[in-house]
Amino acid sequence: MSARERAKGARIERELVHLHEEVGVHAERFPLSGAMRYQGKSHDIAVYPFGMDEIIYAEIKGRKNGAGFTMLDNWLGKKVQLFLKKDRGKPGVYMPWETYVRYLEEIQRCHRALKNLRLDETLGKLALADGENNGPTTDGAGAGIKKSGTRKTPAQAALIEEKRK
Repeated sequence: MSARERAKGARIERELVHLHEEVGVHAERFPLSGAMRYQGKSHDIAVYPFGMDEIIYAEIKGRKNGAGFTMLDNWLGKKVQLFLKKDRGKPGVYMPWETYVRYLEEIQRCHRALKNLRLDETLGKLALADGENNGPTTDGAGAGIKKSGTRKTPAQAALIEEKRK
């Protein structure tokens, strides 16, 4: 591969990383972009749509005049997704960037909602441990926990702060 081809590939990879960052999804190029195995993987970029918990490895192909993509674009037409399947193989999906961004935004929204739900559960457990939940029990009586007026321990406060982020 010539230096010009490597520079073009690196430019396209940087552009796609930047486009992901614009929509709030962390992405990064990998050293030598798939030419060598890095961390046991051979790919161009890593995308983190679920936060840093899960990585999606991506390969990038760029063409000056779109050769090789023309047929895909013709098949896609004005639709938002094109499913491709070989006999006895698993399907793949080809879609416009705008459709992909809508999926990323929904993934992020669901991820934030799940994170907030976990935070609410954690805060509820901390409140119970601190004696703040003195609601009725199944027999209608109070829970029998007296508020002691104690403050949260530094560890509890740190956990609350970490979960809020």
